[in-house]
Amino acid sequence: EEAARLTHRSRLTVIRSLYGHDAFLKEVEAMNALIAADLETVS
Repeated sequence: EEAARLTHRSRLTVIRSLYGHDAFLKEVEAMNALIAADLETVS
């Protein structure tokens, strides 16, 4: 949250998940969609 607030090069995205902290490991489809969208903005 602080990085998103302090810099224009980051943003906070919340993934609602039953896995809590481990959502970034378990929610593969959600993470793929977020990463793909971000890569499109820098290409």
